[in-house]
Amino acid sequence: MTKKPWQRIDVNLLGDITKKEYCEDANSGNPRNLLEIIQRIHSIEIIISGLDLNKRKEFDKINIKEFGFRERNDVKFDMIPDVFACESKITMIPKTVYYLEDKIILPDPFSKKGEMWLSVMADAFERLKVKAENILHSADNFKNIELYAVKNIQMARRMCYESKVKMEKIQKHGSKEAMFIVYIQNLFIINVLMYMQNMFSNFYSEEVHSKYDLKLELFETMNMGKIMEPEVDYIKKTDNTEKEMKFKWNGQINTLVTYLYDLMNMKIDNEFLLETTNNDVVHLLTNFFVDKNGNPMKESTVSTCLKDGKVEKRVKGKKRIEIK
Repeated sequence: MTKKPWQRIDVNLLGDITKKEYCEDANSGNPRNLLEIIQRIHSIEIIISGLDLNKRKEFDKINIKEFGFRERNDVKFDMIPDVFACESKITMIPKTVYYLEDKIILPDPFSKKGEMWLSVMADAFERLKVKAENILHSADNFKNIELYAVKNIQMARRMCYESKVKMEKIQKHGSKEAMFIVYIQNLFIINVLMYMQNMFSNFYSEEVHSKYDLKLELFETMNMGKIMEPEVDYIKKTDNTEKEMKFKWNGQINTLVTYLYDLMNMKIDNEFLLETTNNDVVHLLTNFFVDKNGNPMKESTVSTCLKDGKVEKRVKGKKRIEIK
C-alpha cells in the first residue's frame, strides 16, 4: 500500500545518498555528469490501474511537489503500459538541478568528485524543502502534519549522531576525499534538522537542538592533527569562520529580535529599512551573537519571534526599541 506524503520519512535520503556510488559509473569508474546523477537519485515511479489511459490527464493529476519538484517544467513524464498486470507505470525524471538557496557555510571542494558531491547534497536538500512545504500546504489535519514533523525530526536527530560516528571512523582509514564527502554530509544533515525544526515549530513540542552545539560536537570528533593538511584546510577555515566573531547582547533576546523585525517591516519612501529574510536574521543571531551569559541564541526562539503571527512573542511598551 502506497504511503501518504505525511507518513513518509523524507530526510532519510540525505543519509542514503553516500551509501551508493552515484557519482561514478559502476563499470568504468568515470565521473557521471551532474544531471545524470540527480536523475538516478530522484526519478520516481508510480503504478496506476488501467492501460488505455489519457497520458496528459494522468500526468496532471500528480502533485509534483509531493515528490520534490518545484515546477512541472522541471519534470519529464513518461508512461509505460504493462498488459500482463493491466496497469501502467508513470515515470517522473528530473530535468534540472536545484542549486542551494539557503546561506550555508560550506568548504571549497579540492577535487571534481568533491564538487560533484557538494552539488548532489545541495540538490537533495532543496528537494527535501519542497516536500516539507508541501506537507504544510496539503496535509488535511494537524495530526498528519505533527506525525510527519515528529518522524522526520527524530530521524534527522538520529542521522546527526550516525553521521558523526561515520566521521570518526572515516578518519582512521579513509582518504581525504572520503573525509570531505562525509564532512559535507554531516553539515547538510545538521542543516536539515535545523530547517525541519524551524519549519514545523508549531507542530513539534519535543527538545530542539542548536546548530552551534551540533557543529561543536562534530568538530570535537575530528582528529585535526590527522586531517589538517593543505588539501583539507577547508575544515579549519569553516571552523574559524563561525567562531571568529561573537557579539554579546546584554538585553532581552526578544527585544533585539523585535527590533530587527520592525526594521524589516517598516517602510520609508516606499522602501523597507532592512531588506533581508527571516532565515538570514536567524543565521546572523545564532552564529554571531551570544546572550548576556555567553550562551548562543537558540534558533527556535529567534525563528518563532520573527513569525508574523507570533505577536505575543515580540516585546511591547518600554521594552521595545523605537525606530525614529
